[in-house]
Amino acid sequence: MDQNPIDPVIDIPAEKAPWWEPMVSKTDAYFGENPFLSSFLTAILFVMPILLLFRLYFQWDDDYYAVLLLKGIGLNWAPSEFNYMENAFLCLVLKNLYIKFPAVQWYSALFVLINFLSIWAILAAFNLGTNRFFKTLLFILSAAVLEVRFMGELQWTLVAASAGIGGILLLVAIWKREDSKYLLPALGLVFVLAVFSVLIRPSSLLLAIAGAVPAVVFLARKTKITSHRTSILFFLAAVALTSLIAVTFDNTYYSRNQAWGGSEELYHRHGELCVFRNPVYDETSKPIFDMVGWSQNDRNLMLYNYFMDPETYSAEKLQTLNRYFPRVTFDKNPQDTFSSMFANPGFSAAFLFFLALLPLLSGETLWFVAFNTAWTVLILLFCRLYLWMPERIYLPFLFLQNNFSIFWSLSNTLNHFKNSSQPAQIGMWKLLLLVFYFIFTVHLLELHYSSAHAWAWEEKDLKVAMSRLNPQDDQVFVTWGGAFPYIKIGAFDDDEFLRHFHTIALDWFQRTPINSAMMSHYDLKNLFKDLVDNPKAFLIADSDELNLYRIYMKEKYNQEINFKVYLSSGPFTALSIHSVSGKN
Repeated sequence: MDQNPIDPVIDIPAEKAPWWEPMVSKTDAYFGENPFLSSFLTAILFVMPILLLFRLYFQWDDDYYAVLLLKGIGLNWAPSEFNYMENAFLCLVLKNLYIKFPAVQWYSALFVLINFLSIWAILAAFNLGTNRFFKTLLFILSAAVLEVRFMGELQWTLVAASAGIGGILLLVAIWKREDSKYLLPALGLVFVLAVFSVLIRPSSLLLAIAGAVPAVVFLARKTKITSHRTSILFFLAAVALTSLIAVTFDNTYYSRNQAWGGSEELYHRHGELCVFRNPVYDETSKPIFDMVGWSQNDRNLMLYNYFMDPETYSAEKLQTLNRYFPRVTFDKNPQDTFSSMFANPGFSAAFLFFLALLPLLSGETLWFVAFNTAWTVLILLFCRLYLWMPERIYLPFLFLQNNFSIFWSLSNTLNHFKNSSQPAQIGMWKLLLLVFYFIFTVHLLELHYSSAHAWAWEEKDLKVAMSRLNPQDDQVFVTWGGAFPYIKIGAFDDDEFLRHFHTIALDWFQRTPINSAMMSHYDLKNLFKDLVDNPKAFLIADSDELNLYRIYMKEKYNQEINFKVYLSSGPFTALSIHSVSGKN
């Protein structure tokens, strides 16, 4: 049985070891004897300061919409499991938990729990090898900035990716270490992480698996399939089957309802065109837009996430445009370019920590990390060409790469010092590296903390503005894109101050039965047209969107409109819409 397969134990003569070496050795031994308990306690110590020092928010409106739909606040009249995002089975569970225990913020708590389990799994993977205490410290210092980002601004894609990364690291460790004593707890934790990753966003798990291909190749070169590893392979087959059942349930649950099935198809075709293609309007493409009956403003409205009109934005017309515009191109999503990635503080932190890890690698492990880096670049190129590459794509890849680097660090590096006449230099070198990590991490966390503090004040401003707005049940507010700042509401807020803020959101679910029910309740048939001269309907949008609305009314109905401020505040502006010839 291979008890220490990851890297050899280097004995440092006691008389020449640094003064702190005995304490470190005892801690390292405890971590090795209790890999899951010690990593569990370390994960608690790692996560608790983040929860105490930082107020948690969601990164995008999407997760706020999911919470409000599950609770039945503002967007719909009753709690609903339909949101297109997470698996319908998970949403059914969350919806019923909200109904029975409405005071608990289940959605946010689930995300924090999964992040915690991911950290636990990664630390357990380190503790199943050697140099456990040092690798734990490396992880804490190198991951602190990204984890504050992941948890301080919760996002469903990042949560699913973190779960996948934690499961993969632990699988690699348990595959490497053939010890049946730890097989059951490791596979149990991996199963929970894998299933939740699939239930939240399966594509995130697939991308994490794609990022782990170099590790699979590295492990498979000289691997013998023992009974221990056969058990792992059967376990992976069970995970794949469970994932397939979950995805099938989700697809069946939506498709059995014709209205939801049709809106889901429209949602996917709209997303393919807006996100994965570059539908430019020019002299070359004008004929295809003419063929589907779109003006340039119709195209601009779609890119600003308006596709309410069923005749203009039908699934067939969207599919026609999808077939015309190529998917494999760099000329899409200009906000998600490599230049924006390089300018991202999260990327800078991850990259600098990665460079600092390189001296800890040598021999085969250094070649593995080099191959893994090249593979990561190729995957990001693929995402940029065929998918897209926002922060929630590249940060998890960098996080996975850094954790693999820590996992395989110190495997051969210390052999260069083994016969040195001054072995104390080893401990001093490690200490200096940790000090560098600590100073850099503290600096970045201080910046995060200052930003979070300012964000809390903006949240107070939003609640003051909502108090001034004082929405009534007979009023409806159309929110366009991010013009209403949901992202400034705390992730663990009870959201009750939005109870009477009845909303038709021009977002990804705008053509769903949920929005249809809201429109029917307020007797709105053609949304933009019926907002005009409607004393009970208001629009929250930015200046670009208002201009698109104005052009829309002129093109479709030859009607001039203007906007009157109903409430103006720092966080948002609510407007009433009037025809030029009507009363203002």
